[in-house]
Amino acid sequence: MIRDNNDKLEQIARLLNETATFIESKQFDSAIEKCIEVLNIDNNGDAMYILASACMHKDEFAKAIFYIEKVLAIEPNNSDANSVLAVLAAPI
Repeated sequence: MIRDNNDKLEQIARLLNETATFIESKQFDSAIEKCIEVLNIDNNGDAMYILASACMHKDEFAKAIFYIEKVLAIEPNNSDANSVLAVLAAPI
């Protein structure tokens, strides 16, 4: 069982690293695909946060809010997610 969990964690780490590379190179659709792969493995707050970031870069603010709220549902004290939500929810 421990080996299975280690494999899962290694796969998630690899996918998140790939996601970071896609974000840096402004390949937001590819980053979103990798985040969704992570979420198919685990309800991962980091993947949701990165997914929200990619959505913001694509001006998909409703989706970004959705994913930030999901981060906060599992990590209510996540200060980065709370800050992003405050900016996204602020009136224009």
